[in-house]
Amino acid sequence: MTFFSPQHVSSRLDFLICTLLVLVPTDELFRKLSLSTDLFLTSKGQNYILQNWKEIKELLNDELLRQFSYILIRPVLFKDLVNEPLLDIETKKEFKDGVLLLKNYLKKFKAFYKHYFLNNKNSTHRILTEKEINYFAIEALFLLVGV
Repeated sequence: MTFFSPQHVSSRLDFLICTLLVLVPTDELFRKLSLSTDLFLTSKGQNYILQNWKEIKELLNDELLRQFSYILIRPVLFKDLVNEPLLDIETKKEFKDGVLLLKNYLKKFKAFYKHYFLNNKNSTHRILTEKEINYFAIEALFLLVGV
């Protein structure tokens, strides 16, 4: 069991776990991990207690997962370039496909986050707006990529 405080974590762990759940839901980790018992905040919301940290750490370091996360955030990184008049049609189509992929990720993230993290009886989280959830979902992708 690993204990750590939020000052050692640049973002909330639940968003990172939710991102992993969205991107690789069939991973062996999620067959063993019970989000209701293995991950929770203390009543003061100061410490995460996590039993499967080693497996999560291995998954976070997966190269294919990092590459896919980069593909998902490309529309955010290059959003200013899409309106360039010199871009060819194929590049613009790839950008639009990336935006659609990101929208699908955000939709799935919101559903998973609301189901697994907000409906938890032990949850001390305040209700977030959709914009805040999207922000944290994208931030978690940036953390996965390592930007």
